[in-house]
Amino acid sequence: YQRRETDLVIIVTPYLVKPVDPSKKLVEPTDGTQPASNADYFLNNTEEVKDSDAGRTVALADGRVTQPAAAASAGHFLDLPKD
Repeated sequence: YQRRETDLVIIVTPYLVKPVDPSKKLVEPTDGTQPASNADYFLNNTEEVKDSDAGRTVALADGRVTQPAAAASAGHFLDLPKD
């Protein structure tokens, strides 16, 4: 950190999955969010906001129907000391 250099490490865990019927919509991480408005993007530094359409449902791979999960915040910003 003294030279303001860092390394990026990506860890991948493979999983065996079952094929899904292509006619069914799967739950995606972006379900329940929508792109931020220009005001939110520039003033609040957010790229996506929670979707106001909370009553919709989607089909899961196993045939169940559910509501999409709310997007969870992840990651963090690391403020490096200024020289």
